[in-house]
Amino acid sequence: MGIFDQIPTKPIFVLIILLSHHVIVNTTTPITLSDDENDYSTLIKDNDIDNDNDQEAIVHCDSSLGCGSDASRLILLFIIVLFFSVMVVYFISSLNIHYLPDSVCLVIYGVIVGVIGRLSHSQLIEHVSSFDPDKFFLFLLPIIIFETGFSLPKTHFLRNLPSILILAIFGTVIAFAFTGIGIYLLGTLNISRQIQIKEALLIGAIGSAIDPVSTIAIFKALDVDPILYMIVLGESVLNDGVSVIIFQSVLSYSLTEIWKPILFFFALSIGSVAIGIITSLLLALLLKHFNISKYPPLETIFMIMFSYISYLVSDSIGLSGILSSFFSGMTMSHYSLQNLTQETKHTITQLYKTGAFIGETIAFIYIGISLPIHEFHVSVPLILFTIILFMVSRAIAIYPTFFICNRFKIQPYVSKSIQFVIWFSGLRGAISFSLSLSESLNGYPSAPYIRTTILILVYFSLITFGLGTYPLLKFLKISTNTSMVQTLDTSMSKEYEQEQTKHTYLGSFMKRLEYKLSLIFSRAHAPQETIKGDDNDNDQENNYFIHEYDNSAQQPDNHIEMESYYDTNNINGSSDDNNSNDDSTGGDAILLVPKETEFESSSNSIRFPGKNHNMIKSHSTSSLIKLK
Repeated sequence: MGIFDQIPTKPIFVLIILLSHHVIVNTTTPITLSDDENDYSTLIKDNDIDNDNDQEAIVHCDSSLGCGSDASRLILLFIIVLFFSVMVVYFISSLNIHYLPDSVCLVIYGVIVGVIGRLSHSQLIEHVSSFDPDKFFLFLLPIIIFETGFSLPKTHFLRNLPSILILAIFGTVIAFAFTGIGIYLLGTLNISRQIQIKEALLIGAIGSAIDPVSTIAIFKALDVDPILYMIVLGESVLNDGVSVIIFQSVLSYSLTEIWKPILFFFALSIGSVAIGIITSLLLALLLKHFNISKYPPLETIFMIMFSYISYLVSDSIGLSGILSSFFSGMTMSHYSLQNLTQETKHTITQLYKTGAFIGETIAFIYIGISLPIHEFHVSVPLILFTIILFMVSRAIAIYPTFFICNRFKIQPYVSKSIQFVIWFSGLRGAISFSLSLSESLNGYPSAPYIRTTILILVYFSLITFGLGTYPLLKFLKISTNTSMVQTLDTSMSKEYEQEQTKHTYLGSFMKRLEYKLSLIFSRAHAPQETIKGDDNDNDQENNYFIHEYDNSAQQPDNHIEMESYYDTNNINGSSDDNNSNDDSTGGDAILLVPKETEFESSSNSIRFPGKNHNMIKSHSTSSLIKLK
């Protein structure tokens, strides 16, 4: 056993817990230490220093954790809070209460924790209850966004890309401008609270972020129609990149210069997407050409590092880390994942799901905790008109978009009922909540009113739209799969994955491009998976590799004919009559071709060089079929 085989992988989960703790604590909020630990420092006499005078060494403690036993108690309390939140999700999922999404339950749980912290007057609990938005964007959001792209059904995403781009870009700008200008004008007419134009635009920028954390959690729990899921998912992820850019633009530029970042928006977006794709392709080349598969822990470490690098690179140079992380996840799942061993594939997939689940859970908890400890500055007209303007602006963006898409048939048809649910699904959550807590707002006179307005907007959308989503889907008779486990199962229904529909022109182009790229960046076979042939065949060992082939992806006009029925166990030189009568249907097929053999594929056929080994072993028919 090599030294790398002894590297433990389970401590990675512990690292996620500890990293999550640093995200939620506010470094500006101290906790009370013991009497001998003053100002987070401990004076230690060093008797071993060879100086005439005794010297004192000052050991500074981490202000977010404290010193010694205080740090242990703080982390223990955080883990206890997280443990009970996981138990809440477990019981909600086990009871299969479809009309009550676990995201809403976690918010309610957070409110209870916040109330306990408020009534206990414990500085330890108050410290755990504090929230640092900068660390949320730096640590938790990247894994949430990355896992979303990593597990995304890419075919459905590309098929609905036109409407996703229109809603994510122009829809966000419409919501920002319509709401911001509307709030300012209502204030000048003394109908609402009078605020500065820049403050009104900040409300429009913060509230225009349609939160993927909230939306994804609810739609995964209900397993909704794939078109509805893809449009809302794609819009919410790309919309966040746009809204964050708008928010930073309003803070950084004057009103006469605010057009500059909008002008450069497409360049910023293209750069962000390019960084995400390039980092994943570099990892794919690394895994393909270096024999890292001998050390599965190293494969896992490389996947973790590169999944985070794309976000950091983009964010450090002023681009959108959200867009980079999302497209990095999409690219990595398609190319880099194919170069891993089966063990590492399973490990890294579960690791990403666990990290995203922890991030989403923490986000909802702290949305709930913030309610009882928030210092409210309420302006009822400002709150009411903010909610109304956002709802109207979303309708203005949605209905014309799908009218154009349906009219010119540039994507699959979207019915009126699905359009209404898309409008209804404009939830605000962790992104808007975190932006409202940014220290950049402290210099504005109406900052307390902005924070209160956004907090109530988040609660209104989560409770009203979150609790109303399932009844609305049933009322409109939109398909849902209520047999799936909520949130704990992050995969879409297999029926959706295998659905056969026509590709759009863009989808067909991407499919051809993907095939060319796969020859460059992906191995033709999974590492360490071979089937040995008969030793008597030419006195030479024939090594074959296993390549998964999606049997459901075959088009009706494929040129495939049955050559002979053959027992699957005969591959290993044995037979079993019971296996030959397998009448099961569905499933994938396995291509048996010589190791290191390259082959060409198209939508209608697969061609192998040479005359031998061009066969498919079918799981569903227990037979070998030959491609013409």
